[in-house]
Amino acid sequence: MKESREVIGLSTILILFTMAGCTIRLPVPIKRKDTSSMRKPEVVWLSDSIKVEKHHLKDDFDCLNKMVGKVFKMQINELRFDVKAKNKEGKPIEGVKITITVKDSTQVPLVYFTGKDGSRSFVLNRSMLMMDPICTIEGGWKYELGADFTGVGEVDTIAKGMTQAFAVSIEDKGVINSQDSLRVYYPTQARAKADTILADLIKQKYLITRKFGLEPILPWGIVLCEESGLLSCSIKNIWPYSLKEKATDEISEFNIHEWTEQTLISAIPALRNDRATRWVADGLAQIALHWWTKEHLSKKEWGEFNSQGITFMKAQLDIGIKKYDLRKWVLKHYKAEEDFTEVKPISKEEKLGYYIVSYFWLKVIEKSSEEIIPKFVNEAQKMEKAKHNDLIKLLSKLACLDIKKMLKVDVAEAINYFEGLQQ
Repeated sequence: MKESREVIGLSTILILFTMAGCTIRLPVPIKRKDTSSMRKPEVVWLSDSIKVEKHHLKDDFDCLNKMVGKVFKMQINELRFDVKAKNKEGKPIEGVKITITVKDSTQVPLVYFTGKDGSRSFVLNRSMLMMDPICTIEGGWKYELGADFTGVGEVDTIAKGMTQAFAVSIEDKGVINSQDSLRVYYPTQARAKADTILADLIKQKYLITRKFGLEPILPWGIVLCEESGLLSCSIKNIWPYSLKEKATDEISEFNIHEWTEQTLISAIPALRNDRATRWVADGLAQIALHWWTKEHLSKKEWGEFNSQGITFMKAQLDIGIKKYDLRKWVLKHYKAEEDFTEVKPISKEEKLGYYIVSYFWLKVIEKSSEEIIPKFVNEAQKMEKAKHNDLIKLLSKLACLDIKKMLKVDVAEAINYFEGLQQ
């Protein structure tokens, strides 16, 4: 069902799992008509950065294998790991040594080094993974660890309550690129829309840099799909959107939220350390959306866009939701043993958080200035072990405001504020 222009950061629905102290994201269960496609990898990646010198890769394998067996009815044959080493400033480090060892003394250690972009990939098969390989990162540098998996089996599970689900392929689509590692995949008849979206991506890249003082995650892209329903793509940082369900400008609106959010999560340790920091990641992503729509929609279009949020908030106020505590607006985590075939849509109360957090950040800016955002982001990047309370203290100090108090929002006040923007 299409939710007209209500951008809530859920263009691609992902389930979150906790594993080995990190978070991994996996597209929700997919039902395929062509079983031969099982030979192609489905993506799984750990979105959080970890800072441990030694990491047991078998822990990842056991968790993923159990999860994949339950959801996809398949067995993992191999895992491809991606390591990205960074320094304290978040810059890539070349030449970091990665060693894979096992207890079996006859097995020669595998040694790799990160490239100029600070990354390195390697593949381990099932038999090697069963030997409890240990990944040692020289110097204990912070690194991001991701994995694609391939396996055999029959994928016949579909999320309950979802009528259609598709695994998006880019093999049958054209692609346009920019020199900034941006790309849009499209079906033949949608070339004009693809050109428009690529132009928007270039503008959005500049907006994120200008407003947040961050270089956006690259490469980044969009795949335009003729299918409708639940979409997932097996390529990291390529987001699928249905042409049947969303207009070109709506796709760009969803994208600025997702791109900003993922960039912030990559840059700020606290957003990976503590799921209660959603008011920052999703909140600032909503502000990016606000800036984008203000700059690129006509006054009439923006008024219609804004009024949808007002209508939704009024409906929630009418059923008794008068106060909203953004500190409790957290990302839900799941465990591998849970039944992932039961995927529930976002609740109205959770959805309300997207509008409330927009109000919160707009009030922070109003009481200080837009410059508070890049200042806050810059300082938050330096706080390696920070959690949500640390970010509350940081923003309070920088903005000279009682942020803890402001995070408890009066819904009626938020409605009045957005109605004022309609003037």
